[in-house]
Amino acid sequence: MKLINEKMKIKNILTKIVQHENIKYYFIICLMGICLSVPLMRGYMIGHDSESHIARVMSTVISLKQHQILPMIASNYVNGLGYSWNMFYPPLTNYLAILLKIFTSTYVQALNLLVGLSIIFSGIFMYHLTEKITKSKKVGLLSAILYITVPYRIADIYVRYALGEIVSFVFIPLVFNGLYSIFEENGKRHFLLTIGAVGLLLTHNITTLLIIFVCAIFIIFHIDQLKDVKKIRTLLFNALWIILIVSCFYGPLLESKNATNYTVFNEFMSENKLGEAQISLWEILIGKLYFSENIAYNHRISVAIGCIITLLTLMTPFVYCKIDKHKRRIYILAVFIGIFCIFASSKYMPWQYMPDIFKFLQFPYRLLIIASFLLSIIAAVNLEKILNGLNYFKISIMAFICLAYVIPLLLSAQIDTQFDENKYYEKEENENPFPGSYSTFCSTYEYLPSKAYNNLKNLFDRTNTPLSLMAEGIVTNVQVDKYNHYTFHVENLGDNILKIEMPLVYYLGYTVTFDGEPLAVEESEIGLVMFTTPNGKSGNVTVMYTGTEVSRKCLIISCISIGLFSIYVIGTEVKIMKAKKEEGD
Repeated sequence: MKLINEKMKIKNILTKIVQHENIKYYFIICLMGICLSVPLMRGYMIGHDSESHIARVMSTVISLKQHQILPMIASNYVNGLGYSWNMFYPPLTNYLAILLKIFTSTYVQALNLLVGLSIIFSGIFMYHLTEKITKSKKVGLLSAILYITVPYRIADIYVRYALGEIVSFVFIPLVFNGLYSIFEENGKRHFLLTIGAVGLLLTHNITTLLIIFVCAIFIIFHIDQLKDVKKIRTLLFNALWIILIVSCFYGPLLESKNATNYTVFNEFMSENKLGEAQISLWEILIGKLYFSENIAYNHRISVAIGCIITLLTLMTPFVYCKIDKHKRRIYILAVFIGIFCIFASSKYMPWQYMPDIFKFLQFPYRLLIIASFLLSIIAAVNLEKILNGLNYFKISIMAFICLAYVIPLLLSAQIDTQFDENKYYEKEENENPFPGSYSTFCSTYEYLPSKAYNNLKNLFDRTNTPLSLMAEGIVTNVQVDKYNHYTFHVENLGDNILKIEMPLVYYLGYTVTFDGEPLAVEESEIGLVMFTTPNGKSGNVTVMYTGTEVSRKCLIISCISIGLFSIYVIGTEVKIMKAKKEEGD
């Protein structure tokens, strides 16, 4: 009897799932996502940034194995001197890939699974946003299909493998769903703004800055509604949650930035690549459905919105009168921003004369992130108005056309089935290191201290033992455990202080004790950890990475905030569900 009851419960649950109002739309989006992900199932994707992202994930794994609470330092990178990706590059994708490793046999497969899931979930969240705006599930479905099949996004995956940017597409619809809820729905699900913004901030900084720009325009566009104190309070409420939750990353980042000069904030910020990507408007609007090594590595990848969205956007003048009057202003705003971003991505925008503040963008074609998002909604709305409605047959035809349009891009994916990720557990070696040289472990070493970056050859020539920088000092009995904790004895043959340089790149968070007493940590002339012993004293030294007090406090703040925010979201959802049930009754 008990077994029969359990079977009935399972049957009821499955029946509810099958009968859910959105399940068929989810199914179509998942099917499209799987089709777009087929090359990912074959192995390691050879892309511009592929090695950097697998190196980031492996560095996080190495740090966790060394019991770092906040996994910051991969001790075997840079000739075994250590390197930090997670101190400077938002780490969410690393953590997600490590979690997904549960379902795969390698971290490469886990990364590919993450990319595939990001396609599907970005489509689902886009569906919900457009459905909320248009009150039409079919328009929502079409916008989702257009959003996940934009050629620029496919190139992002199969040419660039720009993981942070790829995953950021998931969170963009959530941000605007939250904003739309605040300004158009009395803030019923305003917490989506926090979820989306946190996802962006912990995934990709450049995309975050671009979306902040669009959000600012959206808020200014609704400036008249800011007379409502409740809306201002809701925006500030979300801003507070966002700051608290992301403090675990941005707190240590700001602390490190203020501690010393790092390459990413100095040498790399002085570079201006904005004028390098010379792309014609024709290529952006229509696209090149092929790749070659020459095209790809000169940034002339298929940075295209594509002819489908282009043609449907051009229908705007013919459907404008059919748009609901109270939504025409926001409709035109979206069209204008989308078209501007396309123009600004082309060679006709004089980026070389722009102020240095725009250097963060790196490549102008990143503005197509915004254009892809906004014009996918506009294109879906326009087609629905042109055809006087949508049905499953029309949507199926569009889905087939969109998929067929990007098949050449999928077929152009370069795959390495023999890639060995275990090499990242070994000590990094570099036969010809110089500032700006490429490394499979550390990309171009942009997250080194500037001193270390400019002395890169010295780092790779250096022995992996602590050294006294003064003749009176002798270092003996050096031991390093599996957690990369150093213990050794310092013999002072004179009466003065000793400067001891460690075989560790200088990052905040290293703790040094001399006979149990803490010593201040300094940066040496070549960017390594250094400390000063007391006058004329010999003693036993321990050096380990523990993280800073700021990083530990920020982690606690983030964890508590995530817990409290989750409780708030669950409570809000329960209220919404109760209200719906009461309306139904």
